[in-house]
Amino acid sequence: MPHDTEGKETPLQIAARLRNGTRRHKLPQGECAYCDRERAANVEFHPYHDASDRCQSGKHAHCTCDTCF
Repeated sequence: MPHDTEGKETPLQIAARLRNGTRRHKLPQGECAYCDRERAANVEFHPYHDASDRCQSGKHAHCTCDTCF
């Protein structure tokens, strides 16, 4: 999916991704400190960056509620 000129998703792109049920596991390098730390430590088993559309606790990045994780 194309990004805006700063390399970040636009609000319309985010809405379309969420409608399609697509969750990103890790963001590209430099966009999320948590994702960057997990990538540097070679950790593959960690919460998705994007919360589930059925999230029970606020739809925060890297949510660990029962629905998201």
